[in-house]
Amino acid sequence: MKMPRFAILLFLMIALLITVPLACGSISQSPLMVNHSSEYFSAAHLRYPFELRANQAAIINSEQIEIRFLRVTEDSRCPSDSFCKWEGQVTIELEISWNNQLSDSLSLTLRQGYKELALRESNGYSVELQKVEPYPNLTQALENSDYVITLVIHKL
Repeated sequence: MKMPRFAILLFLMIALLITVPLACGSISQSPLMVNHSSEYFSAAHLRYPFELRANQAAIINSEQIEIRFLRVTEDSRCPSDSFCKWEGQVTIELEISWNNQLSDSLSLTLRQGYKELALRESNGYSVELQKVEPYPNLTQALENSDYVITLVIHKL
């Protein structure tokens, strides 16, 4: 009995759909290439700004870089609903890994007129802190988990 051409094609397509994912699942991947929960990890790219929350990491797969925003260590910025003699500053702590090896801990500071405090070089890359949100006010105390930072990484 002859099988219709459509049935043969259907059988081959189903076989491929089952076989390909099974074969690909056995390929070992670098730990930085593994899909992580989006709650703690996000994808990032060189030269493009990206945001991180406290205790969240970004992965730049093309460079095998993982960068984690650990905490805000200082936020002395003048609250938006008050007047101050000094504008203050905000300092954050980051952890950077290359090829899944902890390599560096960085402290970056945003302070008006002191751009160099927001920029650090490490392992052939520059890391720039561009923004820290939310801005403090007198009516709401900020917890570490409230903060979102914006970073940009460049290859030197």
